[in-house]
Amino acid sequence: MFIIIIFLTEQGLWTAFAFIIGAVVSIVCGIIGMVIATRTNYRVTYCARDGLAPAFRTAYRAGCAMGFALVSFGLLSKIHFI
Repeated sequence: MFIIIIFLTEQGLWTAFAFIIGAVVSIVCGIIGMVIATRTNYRVTYCARDGLAPAFRTAYRAGCAMGFALVSFGLLSKIHFI
């Protein structure tokens, strides 16, 4: 896809590099999300023994952590390459 973007767009090289950067950031966010989700599933299951409220609180905090990670990587990649 990198090579196709180079030849088919007006500013080929810069657009292709932006594509690669976006792909790498997406991969990193996916890995972080999967790690957090896997660890959270265990913690939520463990907290569910005590009731629904602790389990929900744990799941909500993990969701917030994943959301902040996605937004942070998006902002870092945007700021770094402007």
